[in-house]
Amino acid sequence: GRNIRYLDITNIAVPWSSTRLRGLRAIQIQEITGVLPSLGELYAALASSPELWWLQLSSWIPSDDGGALLSEIQNIQIRPITFSFLTTIVLHQIPAAVTQFLLSTITAPACECVIVQEVPLPLLNNPASAGTFVGLINSALKAIPTFLLEYGKYLGVIGMLSQPRTTRTNDWIYNVHEKPGLDVHIPIKSLTGAQLGSFLSLLNLPDDVGLWTDIDGVDWELFGSLLSVGWYRVPKLKVSGTPALRTVCEQLANIPASTACQNRLQSFTSTFDQDNVVSDELDSITRNIVTYVEKTCARRDKGREVQRSSRGEPEHAKLEITTPRILVQRLREPLQDWDVELSELS
Repeated sequence: GRNIRYLDITNIAVPWSSTRLRGLRAIQIQEITGVLPSLGELYAALASSPELWWLQLSSWIPSDDGGALLSEIQNIQIRPITFSFLTTIVLHQIPAAVTQFLLSTITAPACECVIVQEVPLPLLNNPASAGTFVGLINSALKAIPTFLLEYGKYLGVIGMLSQPRTTRTNDWIYNVHEKPGLDVHIPIKSLTGAQLGSFLSLLNLPDDVGLWTDIDGVDWELFGSLLSVGWYRVPKLKVSGTPALRTVCEQLANIPASTACQNRLQSFTSTFDQDNVVSDELDSITRNIVTYVEKTCARRDKGREVQRSSRGEPEHAKLEITTPRILVQRLREPLQDWDVELSELS
C-alpha cells in the first residue's frame, strides 16, 4: 500500500519494520505495551523522513522491562539525522534507552518545543551526544520568552522550563497547535557537579531568565556548578531562594575585568524568605552586590548626574535592583553614589 504520512496511534502496535513507515511527516505513538519498535527500526523510520515536523512518544511499556533496548543502545552506532522542519519533540514516560538514542541522534535547527520527562545520565557522559542534545535545547531557548532553571533536592531533578509553562498534548495529530516551550528534567541522583556545570556552560540563555532553588536540602557540590553559567550575560535575571542568590552574587562579584565589557545585566530581581535568612548571609550577599556594581556601573557625581563618556553617553548601563526590604536597606547607603535604581519587592 501507499506510505503513511501521519502516524498517530494509541494503544496499538504496527509492523515497525514496514516500508510504509517511510517519508513520515508526523509521528505520535502513545500508550503502547509489549513489542516496541527497536532502536534500529526507529532509526530507519526517522532517517527516511526528512520532512518530519512533529514527534511525540509517550507511555511506552516494554514486555521485558526494557532489557532488549538497553542492550541495543550499548552496541548501536549513533548516526545523527538532521530534520530541517521538526518543530516539536515530546518524550514522556518511555524507556530510557529510547530517550537517550533519540536525543543523541536528532538535530533540529528549527525546533521550538522540547519536552523530556527524564534525561538519561549516560547521555551527559558522552560529549558528542550531549552536544547534540544541547543543540535541541538551544534551539528551543531562542523561541521562548522566559527561561526558568529550578533546582531542589526534594524535587530530585534539575528542571529547565519555559515561562509560561508548556504541556504535552493528547490531541489528534491534525488538531495540534505548535507552541514554543521547554520542559526538560535531569535527575540529580548520581549527577556530578562537573557534569552539570559542563552542560549548563553550553546553554545560550535568552534575555529573560529565572533561577529558583529551595532552601533546605541543597547539594552544595552540585549546586556550585551554577557558577559555570555567566549570569552577567542575562539582561533580565530573577533569582529565588537564598542559596541561588548567594551563588549568583558570588559570581557577579568575581567578574573578571576582562569580562566586564560582556556584562549585559540590566534588571536583577531577587526573592527569599526574610525570616529564615541569617545576618552573615545577608552581609555576604550585600558585599558581593556592591562589588559587582563598583565594577560594572557608572558613578554619579555630587549633583546626582551620571558620569558620561567623551561622547556624552553613560559609561555603563543603568542597573535596576528589586529585592526584599531587608536587603534594600543594606544596599541603599553603599550604592547611593552609583547609577542603580533600588526598589522594594512588593
